[in-house]
Amino acid sequence: MTIQQLQYFITVCKYKNFTKAADELRISQPGISFAMKELEKECGVALFHRQKNNISITDEGITFLGEAEKMMGQYEELSKTVKNLSEGRDYLKIGIAPMGGNAVYPGILRRFLTKYPEVEVETTEDSNEALFQMLDSRSIDLALTVTRTLPDSNYQFQILRTSRLMLCISRSSDLAARETVTLEELGQEPVVMLTDHYSQTRFLKRIFEAHGISPNVILYTHQVISILQFIKQNAAVGFLPEEYLEGNPDIIGFAMPDIPPASICMVWKKDPYHYSAVKKFTAFLKAASNRQTALPEHTP
Repeated sequence: MTIQQLQYFITVCKYKNFTKAADELRISQPGISFAMKELEKECGVALFHRQKNNISITDEGITFLGEAEKMMGQYEELSKTVKNLSEGRDYLKIGIAPMGGNAVYPGILRRFLTKYPEVEVETTEDSNEALFQMLDSRSIDLALTVTRTLPDSNYQFQILRTSRLMLCISRSSDLAARETVTLEELGQEPVVMLTDHYSQTRFLKRIFEAHGISPNVILYTHQVISILQFIKQNAAVGFLPEEYLEGNPDIIGFAMPDIPPASICMVWKKDPYHYSAVKKFTAFLKAASNRQTALPEHTP
């Protein structure tokens, strides 16, 4: 079984037609048909039902397709790694968590690229959990996370700063005149939150539940800007890192005693080999960091 056979098989499954698959692969139709017969012989089962000019995938073929796609994905990643090793990769793939992550990341990136303009950086945004999965699968090189517990021994990390999650309201809100606001006082105030995909929302819900409060959530969103706009227009209250109060004078924030500060950390896998760009970035972070924060070690 060869990589070429897997590529042919996936393409045939895509079109369910030998001729169209052959056109995309730029080989002859008899050639791809022969390759599929050889693959079926090696597997010992029929992968396709053949009916005149039409084909369909057998149950065994569907199972095989899933594994073939996984194998091709791994092969493509391996090919990239080999190319990067031979050429000396000079680009980074960084994942960032919303809220605290994107509050500090733009400044870090700007300063890094000022010092290393030759490095190309690709950035994606997702939840803490998804970022660690991407680190483990090597889909990204580094992850900027917001956490109240430090990564375990499989990772290295640099704490950039601590950040407190604030209850944020519009200055035109009736609550703005208060010196303090408790979770109980929120009552039925409309609340806007990130979706449950994000650990921050699950954390807040656990706190509400511990106080016997069922928050009046009127919107779940993937966009921090949506939370910000709802608060600014006094359509809802929401929770934002303290960094968002800077430059937003029409919003005020209340520190909630039940919500401890979190650490904004850049995390990367422990690995005997790192690309030169990763080494540059982690060295830059260590040099730029002016403080460390102690947190209990725990798996994120």
